[in-house]
Amino acid sequence: MSREIDQREPRDDDGRTLRAVERGASFVITRDGAPAARLLPFEGDRALVSRDELKRTSADLPHVDFDRLRCDTEDLVDQDLRDPFTVHGEAGPQRVLPFVGMFSSGHGDISTRL
Repeated sequence: MSREIDQREPRDDDGRTLRAVERGASFVITRDGAPAARLLPFEGDRALVSRDELKRTSADLPHVDFDRLRCDTEDLVDQDLRDPFTVHGEAGPQRVLPFVGMFSSGHGDISTRL
């Protein structure tokens, strides 16, 4: 459990708070009696894990067939590239430009003919 300390205590205690944290203690730092921060021991950089730990933690994961995943993805994703601002209607393709002319025409018409 964390002990509550006032924000001034770490500054005024000649390093006792930091030494306690290095030994494993944790503190909740308060400002005007309200919790403002938590002071915890540094546990090291967890971004990198050992090869053995990676093998151990991923041993139970299912096998992924990457060729099948790619085929499934290609079946689900539309492979045609289209202009997201082009609208096809009875008058033919029109390019819709968001907010262009919206206030200048007075009619709210924001599309321009290609």
